[in-house]
Amino acid sequence: MEQQTTKEGIISFDGYRLFRIDYKCEPYYSQGTVSDGKYTYNFAYGTIDLPDNVIQINLLATAYFSSDGIGADDAPLSITIEMGGKFKATDGSKWNHSWDANAIAILYPYVRGIISSVTSQAGIETITLPTINVAAMLLKNKEKE
Repeated sequence: MEQQTTKEGIISFDGYRLFRIDYKCEPYYSQGTVSDGKYTYNFAYGTIDLPDNVIQINLLATAYFSSDGIGADDAPLSITIEMGGKFKATDGSKWNHSWDANAIAILYPYVRGIISSVTSQAGIETITLPTINVAAMLLKNKEKE
């Protein structure tokens, strides 16, 4: 049987760090007590160039229960996390920002997991962020610019 070799990926993930977590649940909040409410999700990212061709991708994600057009600041339930992950090109070359979508796709499951974990331990219904197509989301945002 012929042995197959696996080609190394173009980027490597060197871990993540949670920078900030903000959780707010008003004492009066109870699932179903606010009529016509829904969960709203916001997501943003930025990049920081670090020495040795390393890049840090920072993600900011917010989930909140909204009714009557209120925003996250006034919502009875909200959670925001900010985290960053370090990446580099496996061949040592300078980071190519066309790889940002891949890096975000690597980090996003950590965002989803942290939000789900915190809310599952908070005595409320667990908030699970939806899965997203990162490449399509970035393309859509670029078209809006």
